[in-house]
Amino acid sequence: MPYIPQADRERARRNPRSNGELNYAITCVILEEQEKHGLRYATANAIYDDLETIRDYCESEYMLATRNYNYPTMASEIASLLTEFGKERRGTMSCLMREYYRRVVAKLEDFKCGVNGDVYPEVIL
Repeated sequence: MPYIPQADRERARRNPRSNGELNYAITCVILEEQEKHGLRYATANAIYDDLETIRDYCESEYMLATRNYNYPTMASEIASLLTEFGKERRGTMSCLMREYYRRVVAKLEDFKCGVNGDVYPEVIL
């Protein structure tokens, strides 16, 4: 989880020491990138796609060299943060992605559902 104590956040952004701090530092990178492009579904979805690719290849030394990212600067910064961590990288990325989806992507989807109407029958929900 990225929810580390307030007192640790400034240091953790530059020098994470635990998986929670790594999650926080990467979350900051993501939110900075999102702020540049605006809170839109297309942006959130593209960021999520990049996170999936990073998660799938985070154990490879060629994580960035052979991939086509929507936001390569963000991916590069995340990769540099991940290099300090071992086998926990994939788990941290998975947790981070679930939280990003829950807090950002799902809320954008719920908003559009409210604006345009649901497509799923009530029986499924």
